[in-house]
Amino acid sequence: MSIEKKILPYRIYSPDISEGKKWFVEWYEGKKRVRKYGNINSFCSHAERIKAIDSIICTYDLKGLIGKGVAVKEKSYLYLAENRGVWRKKSYQTFKSKLDIFYSIHGNTEPTAESIKKFFTWLKNKRHKTTFNAYHQALKMIFTEIGCGSAFENIARVRTIKTPARYFQKYQISRLKKAMIENDPELWLFVQFQYYCFIRPNSELRLLKVSDLLLDDHKILVRSGISKNGKSEYVSIPEPFRDQVKHFREKSPAEYLFPSPGDPYKPRGYNNFSNRHRRILNKLGFDQSYKLYSWKHTGAVACIKAGVSVKELQIQLRHYSLEEVDKYLRQLGVTDLARLEKSFPGI
Repeated sequence: MSIEKKILPYRIYSPDISEGKKWFVEWYEGKKRVRKYGNINSFCSHAERIKAIDSIICTYDLKGLIGKGVAVKEKSYLYLAENRGVWRKKSYQTFKSKLDIFYSIHGNTEPTAESIKKFFTWLKNKRHKTTFNAYHQALKMIFTEIGCGSAFENIARVRTIKTPARYFQKYQISRLKKAMIENDPELWLFVQFQYYCFIRPNSELRLLKVSDLLLDDHKILVRSGISKNGKSEYVSIPEPFRDQVKHFREKSPAEYLFPSPGDPYKPRGYNNFSNRHRRILNKLGFDQSYKLYSWKHTGAVACIKAGVSVKELQIQLRHYSLEEVDKYLRQLGVTDLARLEKSFPGI
């Protein structure tokens, strides 16, 4: 009696081309693993390699042996791989993380409008509204690009008001400053860059190099490669902060301001400072409404209370317009009501 040889779903190994690793298609025939490279790796672009992969899949009749669900999953990951060099690193990581979580919950069965809606129902019950919308935006974009966007026609984003991280008050600053100076002086310096210069912590400040400090001119260059809007911009180093950064004069221009331990030419990990800051916040009893980003807000509020003009604040914040700054301050609960508070007539 002959036993039918079962061919299990294939997988595609497609790392970033710059890594120099070979792509291949792999599947199992019974217990035997089959791996085919074909001429995939003779091509230099993602698009050409994907065509070569399709040729292998057709040659070995793999599409007929697997469900569409696996094909959709492979398509979505191939789309990410194809655009990895186009997007910012953070954007790619965000899209991939959300796709990973989607398939970990959904499984390998064929995604349908009903099953995707079921995932978002689960998400709505388990996560914050802002998180729900972030998944909706990312997954809808991915599935639309691979031809499955119609599944999102009956899934609407939820209405939400984005709440910024709370700023620290003077007595809270004193407590946090003491804790950081005693336990993590590097973190305290990192925090001061945010407070005085409004530099975004993970995407910008972590990647600044000594060469970006123009210490004679009391300015910092936020390079186009790391700035949020993709433009090179300058911020000022306020006078109270200048002594704290003068030691960088002794460093090599190619070194990072906050380097990886043991290698001054590599930056710290993406969440390194966020995690260290959260440990101190937790220890001192601060809830999740306070974050590392709170120091940027704290500096902006302090400037307004000290009488700094909104125009100067706009330049230091690198905001597009005065209206954008006004909206930003209102979200933080900062309004120009000092005169009203002092002069409001009694009843």
